[in-house]
Amino acid sequence: MAKLILYYIAFTQAIFTFILFLLKKNKSSSSSLLTVLLFVIIIDLWTELMKVQYPEMMANRLPINFFIFAYGPLILLYLRATLMRIKTLSMTNIIHFIPFLVFLGISLVFKGETSSFRAQFFNGLTSHKAFYIVYYSLTYVSVIGYSVANLSCITLAKKNIEDLYSFELSERLLYWFKLLTFLFFITYILQAITGLSSIISGNDTFDTNNFTAIGCTIFCLSLIYYMIQQPELFSESKNNFPEGDNKESGVQATIPTDTLTRCAEKTVSLMEKQKLYLKNDLCLQDVARETGYPKHYITQALNVILKKNFYSFVNEYRINEFKSRIANRKNDKLTIMSIAYDSGFNSKSTFNTIFKKFTGKTPSEYAEEVRNSNQTSS
Repeated sequence: MAKLILYYIAFTQAIFTFILFLLKKNKSSSSSLLTVLLFVIIIDLWTELMKVQYPEMMANRLPINFFIFAYGPLILLYLRATLMRIKTLSMTNIIHFIPFLVFLGISLVFKGETSSFRAQFFNGLTSHKAFYIVYYSLTYVSVIGYSVANLSCITLAKKNIEDLYSFELSERLLYWFKLLTFLFFITYILQAITGLSSIISGNDTFDTNNFTAIGCTIFCLSLIYYMIQQPELFSESKNNFPEGDNKESGVQATIPTDTLTRCAEKTVSLMEKQKLYLKNDLCLQDVARETGYPKHYITQALNVILKKNFYSFVNEYRINEFKSRIANRKNDKLTIMSIAYDSGFNSKSTFNTIFKKFTGKTPSEYAEEVRNSNQTSS
């Protein structure tokens, strides 16, 4: 009964999350992969629920969870599409799903004799035992391999993500994908360890698919939380590059150095004369509109000529603006955050992080030094 309740909770939660996500407006193009992931979770949980509730009806199914081999590829492709703007609709990506298709085919061709999970192993059939040892060993390889691939992708994305998103949004995206990778790894590595141990020891007391129900429930709850608290993680950002603009597309033509130099000079000139950085929601599209250059020209000009990404470039101006304002005695009665907001920042956490990164000091430490210096000089 407890197992049945667990699966009903997980299945209901997955359905609710799927509907909620479908109804969300202005979803990013990469979120289609997240929709597919939720659909696969629903089918997976429904299958396991049927096994528990109607064991006689499901008695002829081979008791393996082939969906494990779909989760890793879907998460990786979703991550790459979001963080690195890599297209996912390509024939080469089908390779990722070969293990899933193979085990799906095996589960349809070979039938189990009983609904008891892994019961075939415990009646002396060596071939069945060998098959499941291979199955769980491949699960290890798949889970660890895709977890490492996800973390590697996240590490690589850190270098360029702020050319696509604001500092604050990029940090939230990276945290979300780390959480997603962690949940995937813990859920299925525990399932693989428990399954392999039960086969080797002959102790079939725990249904390893319980980890799937628990992990999927936590994932769905986390997704709902982020949809409410951080909806921009799944929305089309106005900083997105048009198709063919980003370096990842592989079709961007080489831009002459003199063109990049003029683009960088015009961007710097506009930033200093018009103080575009004071606009707290300034994005690459805004600067492109003012300069007349395409977004990828500006990005490459900043990277090649000034050795900076877009948001480092903008935030450096904001930091200098803050320093100038905090040094002005007319602002002594203003709070640090009030001055920070006037300097173009729109988040306390973002401001504190960036200021410490640029100066090596916290805003309060810097402000105290400057104001003490002003009092001493007076």
